[in-house]
Amino acid sequence: MHHGSTVLLRAMLPKYRRHFALLLSAVNISSKDVIEASDIKLVEELLHQYVKEWEKIFGLRYMSSNVHSLLHMHESIEFLGPLYMYSTFNFEGQFIICLRIPLFSTYCTNKNCYPFNNSFLGLLKKVL
Repeated sequence: MHHGSTVLLRAMLPKYRRHFALLLSAVNISSKDVIEASDIKLVEELLHQYVKEWEKIFGLRYMSSNVHSLLHMHESIEFLGPLYMYSTFNFEGQFIICLRIPLFSTYCTNKNCYPFNNSFLGLLKKVL
């Protein structure tokens, strides 16, 4: 991340450079071996500012759930530790639950959802 970000930062316009630096700083702090309470608070502030500026720069239309999830990253760090200790996104663990809902429920009437879920769950079993 450090080498790519150096090249990328040089190529960006100043307003994008400052914005990206907020995210980069938060990720670097969140990846430390030892994270203090003050670090968690700083990550929260940096990412809150990043998301707020995201809306100004790119518009609400591009405010995806991934961008929004950054507002909760400090909670993941507080409870689970540094970023490298768990999955890439703090909601990934819930994905398998979402896939299983149509398989075991009566409210899924779309027959097209079954083949996708069955093949995806089969792939997951092989990988896990």
